[in-house]
Amino acid sequence: MYDTFLKLVREELTTGKLLPLPDAKINDFLDFIKNAIVMLHSTPVESRKFFIEAYKKAIGDADNLLRIRIAKVCLGAKYESETFDSHMLASVEKIIEFYRGVMTGMYVMPSRDTVVVKFRISLGINGRNYRPGDIVSIDLGKALGLYILDAVEPVKQPIFDNLL
Repeated sequence: MYDTFLKLVREELTTGKLLPLPDAKINDFLDFIKNAIVMLHSTPVESRKFFIEAYKKAIGDADNLLRIRIAKVCLGAKYESETFDSHMLASVEKIIEFYRGVMTGMYVMPSRDTVVVKFRISLGINGRNYRPGDIVSIDLGKALGLYILDAVEPVKQPIFDNLL
């Protein structure tokens, strides 16, 4: 249990490619944790302490694995759409796209912390209802979250529509 992520970190570090996360290994780890939690209350104190320490190490190894995988995506590594974390890696790509647009002045930004977006879906935010096609200026953080969810599209500076 404790070395599941450590082994994956070692494998990930051996290549520049993004390796698919094996569902079986992740599911085995998650099943082990679920079963251990159920039995933890009736486990001797020393065993509980050992489990908690091993679990903390597993969390650290998982953190390292995820940071390596995110760094690889940031550097342009491609990944299989069927890997365990493909949806999360796609979100990383969306963050990079959005961030790049903000940093390069590609988007219409009335202030340093707001961006103009066009809604793709009907959505209620802070007591206001938006429909597809509505164009509004909103906080960068909210815009990023909505962009990741494909709820909005940042409005580009008109000059970039034809150039890019």
